Amino acid sequence: MINPTSGYSPQDKALVENAVHLAYQRTYYPLRKMIFFSQNELNKKIRKLLTAYNNLLFKIKQASRLELFQIS
Repeated sequence: MINPTSGYSPQDKALVENAVHLAYQRTYYPLRKMIFFSQNELNKKIRKLLTAYNNLLFKIKQASRLELFQIS
């Protein structure tokens, strides 16, 4: 079960908001000036960008988001 932050004491709220911002930045910004003619075409591009983003290595941990997710 994934619980990013608790409702009553959101100490991790800033971390979660930053992670959402980074994911948004890596997917929305490259797509903002493109034109898509079908939902399927858009979804394929989003999936491609998210795959690339999840495979990026962290500087300190020397592991990608995908690898860390698979470990936990």
